[in-house]
Amino acid sequence: MSPGSFVVNQLLAPLLRRPHALLPLVAILGLLAFWLFATPNGWSTVHQWMHSLVMNGNIWYLSNPYTTMLGFFLVFAFLSTVSLPGSSILALGAGAVFGAGIATALITLASSVGATTIFMVARRFGRDRWRQRFPDWWAKVDEGVRKRG
Repeated sequence: MSPGSFVVNQLLAPLLRRPHALLPLVAILGLLAFWLFATPNGWSTVHQWMHSLVMNGNIWYLSNPYTTMLGFFLVFAFLSTVSLPGSSILALGAGAVFGAGIATALITLASSVGATTIFMVARRFGRDRWRQRFPDWWAKVDEGVRKRG
């Protein structure tokens, strides 16, 4: 079984067999769309909220620059490790608070740390399980690594 067919068969097929499982997500997205487009001040409320977040972040950054950068780094690395949504919005906010150069450096380092962390966790705790589940595929991977490094 190829990795692509695994994604389709194991991850997407259960959702397609039970479309009612997507109802909460559809309901939340519908309410969010209604709030943004149907209420008179939907977009301006979001804009005011985002503006207050950036201003508070700037004040905190100016008063404690290293603590703020460390906290952002840890939060972004955690989000990258567990693949929670919100990283892109956090990255945009970092650009507004820290500036383009510092934000780019922090995001690059934190993403690398998060990816390395999840790789090490998966390799340590998940490798044997996947070897048992897909022995033929792993034999091909091991052979390719032995031949090509």
